[in-house]
Amino acid sequence: MLAVDDCDPNTPVRELPDSCREMANTPRELFDKLDQWGFDTLVIPHGTTWGFYTPPGYTWDKQLAPKQDDPAKQRLIEVYSGHGNSEVYRPWRAVIPGADGTNACPKPTENFTPCCWRAGEIIRERCGDLPAAECERRVRKARHDYANAGVAAHNTIPGATTADWRSCGQCRDCFNPSFNYRPAGSAQYILARGDFSGGKAHHAKLGFIASSDNHTARPGTGYKEVHRHGMTEAGGPRSKAWRDRLFGSRGAPEARSRSFSPKQVDNLAPFRVVNLERQASFFMTGGLVAVHSSGRDRNAVW
Repeated sequence: MLAVDDCDPNTPVRELPDSCREMANTPRELFDKLDQWGFDTLVIPHGTTWGFYTPPGYTWDKQLAPKQDDPAKQRLIEVYSGHGNSEVYRPWRAVIPGADGTNACPKPTENFTPCCWRAGEIIRERCGDLPAAECERRVRKARHDYANAGVAAHNTIPGATTADWRSCGQCRDCFNPSFNYRPAGSAQYILARGDFSGGKAHHAKLGFIASSDNHTARPGTGYKEVHRHGMTEAGGPRSKAWRDRLFGSRGAPEARSRSFSPKQVDNLAPFRVVNLERQASFFMTGGLVAVHSSGRDRNAVW
């Protein structure tokens, strides 16, 4: 895919050459392109609370604007899948966006510990004989580095294992929450928030779907609560050598964090950008969708 150029966004879709990759940078662009194709279409957002590849300061707000919505096409939202539950809203956030463009790290609450906070605690546990003031400085820097490294933030702590992160990023009082939960993308948030920019309230009207796709060409995943490694996307490397080959070496634990600029993130191996290894701990069986239908052919199901 990287060897293929992006298509010209101004070229009508039916005139695009086979040698380019079609993209849509906004929901509106997607809806417009689907209109040009002219097929019956359903657009079903999924993974709206996943923190797997979604930045920690994410909210659904931009798609609540009427011009970014298409009620005729976008009639359903995935509320549950093998990644977990995306239904419930919570008031906490993983980071606090600042006016200067940087993120601050919020303090933990009873049922949520931001991973930026946990990053500081990992460094604190490594301080050893360092003077207390120097240790605290490194703890603060670790929190800042993590909060501003986006989805690659787990790389800011050298030598950190999956177990070191404990339950950070997880909604501990939610039912089966998705990994690194983003509550401002939850179904409750989306339906309640609305948009008032046009002078009157605009609220999305969405039905729910709860199922899972997978990457093994099977009709759904997790239709029974058995065989987690066969019924879900959970998995892992078969040896340390394979782990280092896929994700790169964690390096030796150090009592200091590393900052990551966007350019440095771009240079990371793909499997290192997102916390793929830790997310595998949170996959679960996802279920199948049942459809009330007058027949079994594709049109009847549609």
